[in-house]
Amino acid sequence: ITIQQITMGHIRDMIVLFIMVAVVPTLCEGCFTTQGDLCIFPFVYNGIKFDGCTNSGYGELFWCPTAINSTGGISNIGVCRNKCPRISTTLVHTSMFMSFFKSYII
Repeated sequence: ITIQQITMGHIRDMIVLFIMVAVVPTLCEGCFTTQGDLCIFPFVYNGIKFDGCTNSGYGELFWCPTAINSTGGISNIGVCRNKCPRISTTLVHTSMFMSFFKSYII
């Protein structure tokens, strides 16, 4: 195929191939626990919304919910694998403090 022979169909096919190779695996990977269970994001814990694993209440151990009950509460958790997104409790509390503090700055 020469440059002159490339059609919109060829371009469409290349875009579809790119999406299949580059984007779909990223969407399907997800975040799993060390036991192989899928983490559920976002979730709310102690009134804070998390979009990644947290160490809240567990020191250095990062965890995520693997099951949610009928009222939206966490019914089971697991230890996150290293590749999962992590949100440190320290960062969450600092962010909450800064948001509160900013409301009083003139």
